[in-house]
Amino acid sequence: MSLVADIAQRMGVAGNYASQYRARMVEQGIIGTRGRGKVAFDMPHFKEFLLSKFAEA
Repeated sequence: MSLVADIAQRMGVAGNYASQYRARMVEQGIIGTRGRGKVAFDMPHFKEFLLSKFAEA
């Protein structure tokens, strides 16, 4: 689980910019809300997939 504010900070973008992408990913079922300002992956194994792709780079 991550805070949207922390994700925005790691990306180096404003919170409202990150929130636009958060809304899109929630609509697509990739992530889900876990309380105010919190999100987590809903798509099975997607976190592991991303970690493996970024580890290769």
